[in-house]
Amino acid sequence: MADRNVTLVELAGKMDILFNRVSTLEESLHDIQKLIVHKANRDDVNMGIGNMKILIDRRLEDLESDTNYLENCLRSLQSNVSRINDSVPSFTKVENEKISQLEAAMLETRMNTNYYAQFLKRNNIRIYGLKVPNGDSRHEVCSYLNFKSGLNITANEISSVRRLPIPKSSKRNVPALIVSFYCSHVRDAILGNRKYFSFTSDYCNIFITEDLTTENSNLRIVLREIKGVESVLLKGCFIYGILSDGFKMRFLPTDNVKDKVKSHFDQEEVK
Repeated sequence: MADRNVTLVELAGKMDILFNRVSTLEESLHDIQKLIVHKANRDDVNMGIGNMKILIDRRLEDLESDTNYLENCLRSLQSNVSRINDSVPSFTKVENEKISQLEAAMLETRMNTNYYAQFLKRNNIRIYGLKVPNGDSRHEVCSYLNFKSGLNITANEISSVRRLPIPKSSKRNVPALIVSFYCSHVRDAILGNRKYFSFTSDYCNIFITEDLTTENSNLRIVLREIKGVESVLLKGCFIYGILSDGFKMRFLPTDNVKDKVKSHFDQEEVK
């Protein structure tokens, strides 16, 4: 346990360092773009900015990998604490307080980790079912995104296209794609027009979703099965459910979703 705690502390420190570096780099990038965009050839400017963004994307991927590792460690620790609680007949008052403090700290770290991990995905979408060639596939992705959507997205607006491993349990034989954009407004425009991308005649059995963390993805699946939840959406870094009475409720991965929804409707009946 002690070794695992040290690893978590070191990893949390590494995450903070990487996150600060990425934020600083992105701020510098925007400043440079403002200074030179009117003084140089636009293609040269885009190429220079693209090279800088590649460095930023690499740091983002490192940080995303670290956050996934930390999430797994935290879930393992929480499971171990629960197992100890169940296996030991009784604890002293002091021991119970220490366990409660440990559980609270792990819960807070888990939520912070999920928040940062989702923040890193703020410019991303996932595309399922689209076949693209190996190598630079930005042009193929643009062709699909612009198809019947009314959008005019160019390859220069895409920072990277990554292929996800196909899960062994999946019936799909095409890897899902994570498409990262330089600007969040492009990603928002795509998600706002996603109905145009799914089940068209030329691109069938393809759909687009937000790029969610594992925690938020599992939360969305649970919410869609809860009576009284009409729809689920991502806003910022949080998951919201639109209830049948029109109320928009924020949910966290640690919530007892069913009880939270029931409590809302019980309170409305009292009113």
